[in-house]
Amino acid sequence: MLVNGRKQTIVLLPLKKCFTILAKRIVVLVLKRGYIMDNFYAEQMNDGTLKITLSKKMYDKMAVLNAAYQNSDKASIKIDSIDDNYVAVFVKFKNVVTDNEAEAFAAKFLSDVIDYQIRLDLDVRTDYIKKLIYEKAFSTLKVTK
Repeated sequence: MLVNGRKQTIVLLPLKKCFTILAKRIVVLVLKRGYIMDNFYAEQMNDGTLKITLSKKMYDKMAVLNAAYQNSDKASIKIDSIDDNYVAVFVKFKNVVTDNEAEAFAAKFLSDVIDYQIRLDLDVRTDYIKKLIYEKAFSTLKVTK
């Protein structure tokens, strides 16, 4: 494909599995060892609610909403803005879960947020290419009344 006179190759890799593994390791470190990261923090509240704090600078609102919707069959999810930099996701499980299941859910939720964020970023980055394809595909169409 030519873009601005240069040959461009687009390679899409199956990254979801890699992000799921990475996200699970991060969540285990955060929940079990108490590490606090600038873009992600998870903690189990006294009432059994899981609180996941996400950076607004790192994750778009739509990525968080899509991840919440995707996981809404397992839990009731409430999203609140903490301040200008962070958003809190409160997860109330529909069934009783163990600590390991809560960790797995937090890892999957983080993985889903990352997945949706990558989709949004790719959509922005490939917008120009999509417009070129649409223009080329529909340039020969004639509208008749």
